[in-house]
Amino acid sequence: MDEEQWKTDLEPVVAEIMTSGGPVGYVAYTKAYAKLYNCLTAGDGEMFGSVEERQDKLYTHTQNFFDEHTKRICLAASTDNAELVAYYNAEWNRFSNGADAVNRLFTYFNRHYARRTRGDANIAVIRNLAFKCWKDNVFDPLSVRLGSVNNQVQIESIRNLLASEDLPVDKRKEMCLDSPASG
Repeated sequence: MDEEQWKTDLEPVVAEIMTSGGPVGYVAYTKAYAKLYNCLTAGDGEMFGSVEERQDKLYTHTQNFFDEHTKRICLAASTDNAELVAYYNAEWNRFSNGADAVNRLFTYFNRHYARRTRGDANIAVIRNLAFKCWKDNVFDPLSVRLGSVNNQVQIESIRNLLASEDLPVDKRKEMCLDSPASG
């Protein structure tokens, strides 16, 4: 998938999902899913580059999107530690719900491309890629400040959950921090 296709056909839909924390309308979703599918199944020469090259580019575009998106979340965090926990929890809920919705959009990609190896790097399913970016760009940078108002054991528990290969849905609520008042 070339840069222009990503910027015009997929990035706006992924961005809308991630900022709203949920699915987009049927027409937008179907159009984006069809673009993804066509990008991943068109024969060599029908689009830009081989299928493998398009898969690699799509993964890179998606990784770059999550990287930038999570960095913006971290930069927008309150400087007041008392407000930070509420901000973190709200953003985590929106982000994890959005990551699930984007993961569903990328179902075909996950089934036929993810979990393979690209060079030295393993290709994760899109949801796990999103969570890795969350860990690297939001949780790790904010964990010292979050730990100053919360139990350090809870911070370590969240760190371990984020480091797991696949974060089960039933464990997602454990990713929210206790507010300082509830201790």
